Amino acid sequence: MSTRVSAKTKRIEVRVAAWQKDLLQEAATIEGLNLSDYILLKTIENARATVDNHQQTDLSLAQQLRIADILAQEPAKPTPALLALQQHYRDFQSKQVGANG
Repeated sequence: MSTRVSAKTKRIEVRVAAWQKDLLQEAATIEGLNLSDYILLKTIENARATVDNHQQTDLSLAQQLRIADILAQEPAKPTPALLALQQHYRDFQSKQVGANG
């Protein structure tokens, strides 16, 4: 995990209800952090998860159409090597059944 060292030059202010601040403070204390560090840590973790999830699942229309085209195509015919492997697997399975039965 890489650690970024940068100067903190920006400020964000958030207004919360008293019970929300109390809850956040309790969680921060449990984690051994001050309130600001706890909020920043959890917010950054959540933001990264949101961005990662979006990047993994957000396909452009062109990408979606390409996937649909591929799925709609007739499957490729099995190669001789694949057919040989299937036969080898069937032979192996029948030997296993004979040995265990």
